[in-house]
Amino acid sequence: MLDIAIVEDREAEEVRIRKCLNDYEKEKGTLVKIRVFDKGRNLFYEMEESEYRPTVLLLDIQISDMSWIEIARKVRGIDENMHLIFVAHSDRYAKDTIEYSPFRYIIQAELLKELPLALLAIEEKMEWENRNLDFYVVSDAKHPERIRTNDILYVEKDGKNAVIAKRPRRREGITFQGSLFSKTRKSLETMYEELGSDQFAFIDRSVLVNLNHVMGVENDRVFLRDGTVLQACPIRMKELKEKIREMWKVYA
Repeated sequence: MLDIAIVEDREAEEVRIRKCLNDYEKEKGTLVKIRVFDKGRNLFYEMEESEYRPTVLLLDIQISDMSWIEIARKVRGIDENMHLIFVAHSDRYAKDTIEYSPFRYIIQAELLKELPLALLAIEEKMEWENRNLDFYVVSDAKHPERIRTNDILYVEKDGKNAVIAKRPRRREGITFQGSLFSKTRKSLETMYEELGSDQFAFIDRSVLVNLNHVMGVENDRVFLRDGTVLQACPIRMKELKEKIREMWKVYA
């Protein structure tokens, strides 16, 4: 099922989007639940008071009651995993939206073509994530813990230890306290075998990165979802780019 929230204050556009979603439901056999909000503040009321968490948020950049930046910032403060799709008349704001990790940026004239493709990609992504939801257990530490594999950003060698960098866990806009780093007395080669070569890659002999969090690669720098920038070894870049392309086929 896809639970889709639409933030749109123009009736004609709402009708057009609804028809597109209804056609997708009939064609793909996916149950699509739709809720429309003509004001951004109404969406936040539902998210904060009723714990409403849609799978997808379609946000019209021209919504009148709040700026799209304010809406995007608040959404990411509450739910960092929601599939956020911006809809706009042109690509004018495309670069500005990157900060809020959008799943897609769709030009309004292309909506009827691009939206079904985006929804299909979301369904395939969710299916892939459900198959790969697992945990990594750090059992040799002073305080043993179980870490969601997808919460691992990267792993870095520190002497005889491996330091695991984790993203913070959030709920209701609150970031839970706790160390964002864990240590285990294992080699990176051992961790690479345990974590899986399909999701992780060496970018240097001392750094292992989670490909799920790679947002881009430029020269010898690797940009992660949380804003971290890692330095990569040039001889590792070809293999890294090949792995990223293979993984991103799921989202294309």
